[in-house]
Amino acid sequence: MRKFIVTLLNAGISAMMFYAYVVTGSSALLAEAFHNVSDFLCLLFSVLSKYEALSALLNGSFVIVASVLVMAKAILGRVSGGKVITLVSSIALIVNIVGWALLRERRLDMRAMRLHLAGDALFSGLVVLAGLAVSKGVVFVDKVVAMIISSYMFLHGLGIVKESLDKL
Repeated sequence: MRKFIVTLLNAGISAMMFYAYVVTGSSALLAEAFHNVSDFLCLLFSVLSKYEALSALLNGSFVIVASVLVMAKAILGRVSGGKVITLVSSIALIVNIVGWALLRERRLDMRAMRLHLAGDALFSGLVVLAGLAVSKGVVFVDKVVAMIISSYMFLHGLGIVKESLDKL
């Protein structure tokens, strides 16, 4: 039940981040939103598909495409609304910490999800910093944070695609 609650919270913050991205143009928010959606899709694919390698290939491919889109947006895009970025990413940070705290079971899958939520909290914290920087007029920080998150996503996605192709 806790895993389901954490998954719903993750979907909710993803939707909130996409909306805030539309309002602000923040590449860092877009990167974090895509990162959260990829987490959600990973869980969904693993539940709905009995074909592990195909499920992983779909998820890894989504992550690669999303990361490239974020990188392009970070290079070409404009950003404003530092207070909105800070507020939304602060909420995401709190949700990730709450999710981390809820999953205190000893089961291996719960420990793995808990570790992943700790990483999500780290990324949310970086986006909070980007929002604060944008509020002060230092907009390049948003682009740097977006590049950090999307580079992580790209490398992670590439590894998943390679491993899933090896299993097909």
